[in-house]
Amino acid sequence: MTIQRAFKVRLYPTTEQRVCLNKTLGSCRFLYNQMLAERIAIYQTLKDNREALYAHTYKTEKEYKQEYGFLKEADAAALQQARRNLEAAYANFFTSLKGLRKGGTVGFPRFKSKHNHNDSYRTGMSIAVNFEGQTVKLPKITDPLRFKHSVNVKSWYQTAKLKNITISISPTGTYYASCLFEGEQDFKGFQEKTEKVIGLDMSLRDFYVDNLGNTPEYRRVYRNSEKRLGKYQRRLSRKPKDSRNQQKARLKVAGIHERTANYHRNFIDTLSYKLVKDYDVIVVENLLLKGMSQALNLGKSVMDLGYGAFLEKLRY
Repeated sequence: MTIQRAFKVRLYPTTEQRVCLNKTLGSCRFLYNQMLAERIAIYQTLKDNREALYAHTYKTEKEYKQEYGFLKEADAAALQQARRNLEAAYANFFTSLKGLRKGGTVGFPRFKSKHNHNDSYRTGMSIAVNFEGQTVKLPKITDPLRFKHSVNVKSWYQTAKLKNITISISPTGTYYASCLFEGEQDFKGFQEKTEKVIGLDMSLRDFYVDNLGNTPEYRRVYRNSEKRLGKYQRRLSRKPKDSRNQQKARLKVAGIHERTANYHRNFIDTLSYKLVKDYDVIVVENLLLKGMSQALNLGKSVMDLGYGAFLEKLRY
């Protein structure tokens, strides 16, 4: 059985590499917006002539490169993926309109803003990952990018095939590479049968309480940093728009949010793996977390807890 796994690492690009990454991120955003604007304009012109509208051929990435020369400096595979992302956005929108899409309702595709600090792009040409040297090779960048990984890499990644790499940047300006590998299934489940059963009861103070009265070592990180976060948010609101001081204040606020999210993610991953490894049966209560967050003034506590993400990880 063939499976896919992602290996996400933090990148440490040089100044020149950072410029190249930002060029590709900006070019993908620009191409996406241009193609979306073209589709909207064509629809407004031909909406009364369905045959002409469906027969119309939209411009390709190559034609846009001829019109805008700076697009040639970006990764070609990433630009192709930007066009596919727009096509997927339209497909999800129309599927949602027909009521055939699972999950929530999807609206009409929107333009991407350069002020969105969660940009990303995907590429699949001329890529490589060196686990021993801890480097990632990307097109349009001469030298490999360095990354750091503190734990031992599973041997499965050494033999699996690298499919694509997604480069992303966080609101704090940190770069990440998510490498998707494809290979044969090697996990056959935990072989040791302990015949242990555990029941979990959600707790807003201790995350959960099990049937023996034990609780995990949970720290309310958001609650503890709420006062500090409020101070920097007030400072941010007073800064002049688009100023350097506003950018510095934004990074302070984003850093607090990012540290909180990283703690929650690490806590949930570690705890869920330990429970699945130690117990054969895990019993949890059926909770309507969305309803709880809207009642009894518990919204902030329920959303900060992240218990829904914990249950999803357990099911996974």
